[in-house]
Parts: sequence; C-alpha cells; structure tokens
Amino acid sequence: MIASRRTEGLVLSWAFVFALLLYFGLATALLGVVVSAVAGGIVRHRKLFVIIFNVAQWTLVYWSAAAALAWSGWAPVFGSDEVFTPRSLLTVLLAIVVYHGVNIVLVSAAVGLLEGRPVWGAITEDAIHYAWTTAAVLALAPVIVVLLEHHWGFLPLLLLPLSLLQQTASMSFDSEHRATRDPLTGLGNRLLLAERFDALRAARRTVAICILDLDGFKQVNDTQGHAVGDEVLRHVSGRLIAGVRSRDLVTRLGGDEFVVLLEVEAADEVLEILDRTVTSLRQPYDVDGAGIVIGASCGVAVLPDHGDSLDVLLRRADEAMYAAKKSDLSVVVAAGQAEAVSHP
Repeated sequence: MIASRRTEGLVLSWAFVFALLLYFGLATALLGVVVSAVAGGIVRHRKLFVIIFNVAQWTLVYWSAAAALAWSGWAPVFGSDEVFTPRSLLTVLLAIVVYHGVNIVLVSAAVGLLEGRPVWGAITEDAIHYAWTTAAVLALAPVIVVLLEHHWGFLPLLLLPLSLLQQTASMSFDSEHRATRDPLTGLGNRLLLAERFDALRAARRTVAICILDLDGFKQVNDTQGHAVGDEVLRHVSGRLIAGVRSRDLVTRLGGDEFVVLLEVEAADEVLEILDRTVTSLRQPYDVDGAGIVIGASCGVAVLPDHGDSLDVLLRRADEAMYAAKKSDLSVVVAAGQAEAVSHP
C-alpha cells in the first residue's frame, strides 16, 4: 500500500490486476477485480452498497482501459505471437491514463454527491497527487507481465520488495497522519486546517472559519484536574464532529480553542449549524459519574467577505468570538455581517 495523508492508501494488488488485463485480457482482469473488491470489502467490514459501488467502479475502469488498449491495436500477451517489449509501454501508458481518468471522475463524483461538494472541485483537488501514485503502482504491471512471459515462478521474488514497500509506506502514512492531527483528540491541527483552506480557496468555494472557545473550562482543570479536563475535551471533540457535516473540518488549535471550517452557500446555513452545535456543547458531560457543565462561544468569519487569507479570517473570527462572550450571544459573525444568534 502506497499511502499519504490524502488517502488511506493505494493497493498494490492493482498492479497484479492490471497485469492480468495486459497478459490475459479483460475477462480475467474483471474476475480479479470482482474477487479483490468483494474480498477487500468483507475484510474491511464495508457496507454492501459500498462493495457494489466498488465492483461497478472497477468494472467500468478496467473496461475503459481495455477499450483504450483495443483502440491501439493491443492484443493480450498470452497466446499472442508478439513479444512484450519496451516499445509496448506507450500503449500501456495510454491505458493507464484512461484508467486514472475514469477512476478519478467516478470517485470524485461519488464523493461530491455524498458530501454536497462540486464534482469538478473534488476532481481537481487531488488529481495530480493521484496521477503520480496511480502511475507508481501500475508501473509494476509491465514488470509482472515480463516475469509471466519468462516463468511465473519468478513472481514470488516480488513479494519481499513489495512487502518492504508496503511497510515503508505505512510508516510514512502514520508519520504524516500524526503531523496533521491533535494528539489528544485526534482532530485536525492547524496544518490540516491550512491545507483544506488553501484547497477550497483555490476552488473558489465559500468558506466559513468558526472559532469556538469553551467557557468555564479553566475552572474544570483547576478544580478537578487535567485528566478530567482532557476527557472533557475529547467529549467536546465528539460533539463537534457530530454537529457538522462530513465535508466540514473540525480542528483543535490548542487548549480549549477549536476551529471549524464549513463549506457554505449562505450565512444562514452557518448560523444554523453552529447554533445547534453550541447548544449541544452546553449539555452536561458525564466524566467518571460527574456531570460537568461548561459553556461555549463562537465567532465566525467568511471567505471572501471578511478576508482572503487564513490568518486574517482567524483574527476576525477571534474578534467575533470575544464579542459573543461580551454580549451573551452564542454565535457572532465578524463585522460587516448583521446576523447573530442569541442563547437558546
């Protein structure tokens, strides 16, 4: 598995299935696709509709790659008189490009529809990254074909380097994951916030930066200890995640300060989400049998209304958050917006 912070990984078995397409043809490759998708879905305890989507997705991807090969005059290596040579790599490259294009469109369309994001933005956000990682995996397929041409008994020799590659990539993913996560709550940190903000700004999306500060949390730490305070922060994190949508991002910058990044169409949408979320944060927290009650105040700044950089928006949202504390409001939008929501 080749991994990065953008994804849980790219499966190395793709190289073997693509090699089946080159060596035996579409029918054998589709059999490998179905077996791989179903077995992988069962092992990972995925829902049935996800497994069905994956089977359909990969069937269309490999059918498209096979069509590109056929258009180029390619014939499966097995049973053919032609020898697989480096001159064949241009045809293979065309099939990889088609494979990648169809795959990223299908996945991005599904993600966009599920998360309510523009499909084109989902396509372009990680297109270059996935192009390189897909090419890195599928580049192994011609090597596998060459080994099959000479003798399949050489294939086990690939297992050791592939195993080392998978372990190295897994370590890289763990390292990158830790670099973008808050160690206490598992939420994103400022680095992940900046990455997501930059991607959305480049896609010309309307983004709301929302700073939430807990009222009365210091007293919890002082009177009941930091262990209890840490547990409260974990509970707060869970409620924040439950209160927003899957396409939104919840981060912790430190202490009792959280930042929520919302993709929105209008300010009313922001206020509805945040008012509901702040209300949930004020409900008692059960920690070791004790009902702990704290408050929360929130300030909001919107791209592009209140600034065009993350630092500016964070500062404007912070000012609005302190205005919320002083005026006994749950949510206040930065100057220039009239909307504010009173305590329920």
